[in-house]
Amino acid sequence: MDEFDTLMNLVVGDVATEARRSYSLSVGDEVDGFKITGHIGFGATSEVYSAVNPDFGTECALKILREGDSSGVERFTHEAQLLVGIRHNNIVRVFRAGQWKGRAWIAMERLRALPENPTPDQVREWLLKICSAVTALSNAGIVHRDIKAGNILWDPVRGEPVLADFGIAAKTGTKSSSGTRGWGAPEQFDGKTPLDSSADVFALGKFAQSLLPPEVAAADPWRRILQQALAQERFLRLRSAAQLAELIDREFPVAQATGGRKWLVVWVAAAVVVAGVVIVGGVTTWRVNGRLSSQPLPAPVAEDGDGTVNVAAA
Repeated sequence: MDEFDTLMNLVVGDVATEARRSYSLSVGDEVDGFKITGHIGFGATSEVYSAVNPDFGTECALKILREGDSSGVERFTHEAQLLVGIRHNNIVRVFRAGQWKGRAWIAMERLRALPENPTPDQVREWLLKICSAVTALSNAGIVHRDIKAGNILWDPVRGEPVLADFGIAAKTGTKSSSGTRGWGAPEQFDGKTPLDSSADVFALGKFAQSLLPPEVAAADPWRRILQQALAQERFLRLRSAAQLAELIDREFPVAQATGGRKWLVVWVAAAVVVAGVVIVGGVTTWRVNGRLSSQPLPAPVAEDGDGTVNVAAA
C-alpha cells in the first residue's frame, strides 16, 4: 500500500476509486492557519492535503469536506468530539478541527502504511498495541466499529501501529447497522444488538488473521487465539480487548519476558555470607518498550501516550 492509499484510509476510511477529481485548494492556500503543502488524495466526501501549522511544527494530514457537500459535517464533528480527551500512543492524534468557509475540516497526525510482510512475532506485538488502544476506547465508553487493516497505520517515528478513522465510532450500547462487512462482527449489522467491546475484538481477530500466513493462523497457538476472537456468537467470544491481550500473553509465555510491553521480573541473585551475617543480594530488572534497565525501579507510568488533542470551536 502506498502513501496515497495509506492516508486515504487514515482520514476517511475507504478510498474513493473513481477517476481523479480536481482539488479545490492549491499549494500555498491556508485553512485556518494550516498552509497547504501538497495533495494527498480524495475520500468519499472529502479532499485530503498535507499541511503545516507553526503551532505544531510538523506536517499533518488535513481532511476537508468537499465544497457544497454538507452530508459529512456531522461525521467530521462526531469524529473530532470522540477523540477529545483520549490520549494514547496508538490512537491517531487530532490536532485541531473546525469549519472554514462552511466546510468542516480535521487536522491530524500524518502516518504511513504498516510495514509489509510482518513476521508472526511482529503481528503479535502490533496486536497487543492495538488491544491497548481499544481498551482505552472501551474505558471511555466507545466502540470503534470499523477496525480493519486500512484503518491501522504506522508511526515511523515511534515504530508502532496507530488506530485511525473514528468516523462511525459510537458509544457502548449503540444498536448498529454500520461497519465494513468482512471485518465487522455479525451483531454490528443486525440493528438490534447493543454493541460492546467484543465487536471490536472480532475485528482485531480479523486484523491478525489478515496479516498471518494461513498455515500460521491455522496452527496453535494462533488457532486458539483466533478461535476465541472470531466466534460468531458474541457469548462465545472474548469480551474485551484486555481479555484478548491476556490470552496472547498466556499463549506466548516466552514473549512476555522479551517483548515490547512492560514486564517486571524480580529475583534474588545470591545469598552471600559475610562475617557470619547472611546478606541477600537482590537484582531487579524491568522491560519498557523492549529495553532492559537495572536502575532503581521507577514509579508506575500510564499506558497512554502524551499526544495533545486540541479541538477548536467550529
